[in-house]
Amino acid sequence: MSNPPAALKSELRMLISSAAMKQQFALALPKVLPVDRFLRVLMTTLNNNPALMDCDQNSVLASCMTAAQLGLEIDPVLGRAYLVPFKGKCQLIIGYRGFVDLAYRSGMMIGLSAEAVYSKDSFNFAMGLNERLEHIPCEDEDRGELKYAYAIATLQGGGKVWRVLNKGDVMRAKRSNQFSDSPKSPWQTHPASMWLKTAVRALSKFLPMSPELRDAIALDEGEQHDQAAAFKDVTAGATVTQTEPRPPGLSPQVRLQTAVVTASQSGVDASQLDALLGKAISSMTDAEATATLDAVEKLVAAVKAKATK
Repeated sequence: MSNPPAALKSELRMLISSAAMKQQFALALPKVLPVDRFLRVLMTTLNNNPALMDCDQNSVLASCMTAAQLGLEIDPVLGRAYLVPFKGKCQLIIGYRGFVDLAYRSGMMIGLSAEAVYSKDSFNFAMGLNERLEHIPCEDEDRGELKYAYAIATLQGGGKVWRVLNKGDVMRAKRSNQFSDSPKSPWQTHPASMWLKTAVRALSKFLPMSPELRDAIALDEGEQHDQAAAFKDVTAGATVTQTEPRPPGLSPQVRLQTAVVTASQSGVDASQLDALLGKAISSMTDAEATATLDAVEKLVAAVKAKATK
């Protein structure tokens, strides 16, 4: 895949920072995360990773909008969410701190922590009727190789829930992520954090979930699916229509918000979108959002088909 010319890269920066996109991000973001801060951190991330500007524009926009819907800043330093370029596409990967933030939003926890265990640490645990977990980190600078990761949640009322993952558990999660071998993937740049993220994600399934946490787990577990497989390719000689793939398991409202951004960027008339939406996406039921999503995707396909004639 050839790299986009400089003009297209500049166009992507201008599009993301445009007033129209700022409005879309503001609608998607929770009130606790100001849109100006989200965009400032996002632009810094894009500038620090030029490979992202070589990715398909729609995949970059979709990843950014999904992060906004989840209320997560895209910043490798903070570790809440990462943008990873891979084979011409941009993929959003949620980090350890992102999962922790989302878990707290249920309001049912008063504490959540995760730790990595190295081969030189003293570590013992037992499951069953007499559960126990004891971890004494080695004080040497070199603690050895990563061996386990665990996460502990303290619920309202004082109860505790915890999960321990061994290396095999973590490696299975890593192998299921088709982007893990990318040099820019946090699996390569921040491996210990990804061990912690995997433990928190495993524990999260046993905790009270916020809607954002539910969507984050679905997105994270869907990363192994080839996004290109969601495209509809028509046989040779016919028109090829492509719509943005739907991330497996994400709520219809999240998918619809991403589709609206893609439609705007693809040249769909704003009045047509306004007529389809009718009301705020956040107030739509799942059925309403799904029906509207199908209609928006058909508009995008029609615009692209017309452009190829």
